[in-house]
Amino acid sequence: MSKARLGSSRSLPLLIVLTLTLVAALSMPTPVSAATLRVRPSGGPGYFTTIQAAINVAVPNDVIHVYPGTYGGVVLNTMATQGNISIIAVDSSGNATPGTATVNGGAASAFNSAGMHPGDVTIDGFVVTSTGLHGVNVQANGDVVIRNVTANGVSGIGLYLGSSPSGDITIEGCSTDSTGFHGILGSGDVVIRNTTANGTGGTGITATTLGDVTVRNCTANNNKGQAQGHGILVGPTNGKVIVANCTADNNLGTGITVGATGTEHVTGCITRGNGVHGVSAYSPVGVAGGTLPVNGNIICGNSIYGLSAPPFGSADAEGNWWGCSGGPGSPGCDTIGGGVITPVDFTPWISTYTADATPGSGVAGQPVQISFQFSDSASTVFLPQGPGDLNGSPTFTLHTDNGTLTDSDETGATVHEFIGSGNVLSVTLVPDSAGTATVTADGPCELAATITIGVSEAEEEFVPEPGTIMLLGSGLLGLAGYASLRWRSRD
Repeated sequence: MSKARLGSSRSLPLLIVLTLTLVAALSMPTPVSAATLRVRPSGGPGYFTTIQAAINVAVPNDVIHVYPGTYGGVVLNTMATQGNISIIAVDSSGNATPGTATVNGGAASAFNSAGMHPGDVTIDGFVVTSTGLHGVNVQANGDVVIRNVTANGVSGIGLYLGSSPSGDITIEGCSTDSTGFHGILGSGDVVIRNTTANGTGGTGITATTLGDVTVRNCTANNNKGQAQGHGILVGPTNGKVIVANCTADNNLGTGITVGATGTEHVTGCITRGNGVHGVSAYSPVGVAGGTLPVNGNIICGNSIYGLSAPPFGSADAEGNWWGCSGGPGSPGCDTIGGGVITPVDFTPWISTYTADATPGSGVAGQPVQISFQFSDSASTVFLPQGPGDLNGSPTFTLHTDNGTLTDSDETGATVHEFIGSGNVLSVTLVPDSAGTATVTADGPCELAATITIGVSEAEEEFVPEPGTIMLLGSGLLGLAGYASLRWRSRD
């Protein structure tokens, strides 16, 4: 057999394999790529007229852009192929813009998964209403993200969310005046941030899970539900709980309630005027409990306790303002209850402040930097940046009797500001006139600070008259000539 024939016979199996591979590849179904589906009430080429029509043809990872208008309620589990789905409100140019689209569920929920949705769900930017059920009622096997959703006037729960053990829930930038936010999971984590739940018919913000829970930069005021009416209720959970920079005022029940076997950390919050406690910690049934750091908060005017500590575990309640400089239990201050097994450590507490002016005195018309820090008698600073919801109303009102103040966004005799980075409440003063200038910072729960500095007159700038300048010039020239003659005489 020739070498050429031998080479040809050896290449034949390879050719057959390549041919069969190509045939198999061509015979396989072509995967459908994720797409952006567009919805607007007027329809038109490339547009659906309803959100439901777009969902009905959607495949996993599709994104539905909903243009301005009002739409009927939708069910998620009608996708052509079940899987991840994102539904986003956009403006007329197609840019994601919260509040441009309204979904009215009528007697049903505005968004309803109709069972456990098999994938991730993102709903972003909608105003939702319902006369009979919840605003958003979604349970999913994946992650659930609800962002920039307003659920006001809903007869049920504003946002009622759940996920499988492998999924997490994120609620961000949302608000409701209906019964508040609920995140109920198997073992995933819950993150609720930059949200508002005021004046609801139940508890403002609720999260129950086996995972970790973070509630940050939230406001939950004036919740008056007969059964609960708490501001923020987290637990029971087997994970860690962080409630930070939140405001929970004037609720029928407790401002902030946490129950976890791990660490329950409440910091940078304001909780006042609640019908039961300011902060309450409890241990889940049958569990010994973990630790409870409650530090750097403003707690006052609550009907029973400022802090109700768990009967088991330990409670670190150092560095809080309790409504007066005397500390918990003093006249004008909130009290502490609980801590049956382990006493609550609340020493030191915030009792004083440090005020500084840079420079130390002022000059009329010139800026002076004024700063305050709130501390114990040993000048240990406790109040963190904030405190309270950093997206809400500033915590402190600052005013002066001489000149104007300037903070991050205001100028005038009165401005409003948060404590900033470095735990410093800072403002710039420009005095109008000589004498003294006083700057006062008024905060929640009688937390006030004042500094007075001396102010001198600004020195007048010397501006010579034109004739004086000419005379001075002539005199200088004369002196120069005289010096020249003297120099020559020496030579």
